[in-house]
Amino acid sequence: MAERAGSTPFLFAIPRDTAPTPCRGCGRPVYWIRTKNNKAMPVDTRVDGGLEPMRDRDGRGLSHFATCPKADQFRKKKIGAGGRGDAR
Repeated sequence: MAERAGSTPFLFAIPRDTAPTPCRGCGRPVYWIRTKNNKAMPVDTRVDGGLEPMRDRDGRGLSHFATCPKADQFRKKKIGAGGRGDAR
């Protein structure tokens, strides 16, 4: 389960031995973790204060949604309040 790492408010802990996978949008390596709400979230360690997970230690990073130049193509569209899902 994802926890914010240390006192840095936007860095999330990445469990040790978590393997990176390439982002489908930009190709950068990301680490997938589970949030407190049990949702999958990609984490980028190539940020200030980031740390890749190793066999003997956890890593930490920022949500890749904040760093990916193509993040908008993965955002879910909101339905309602004038959105595409409204019945007219």
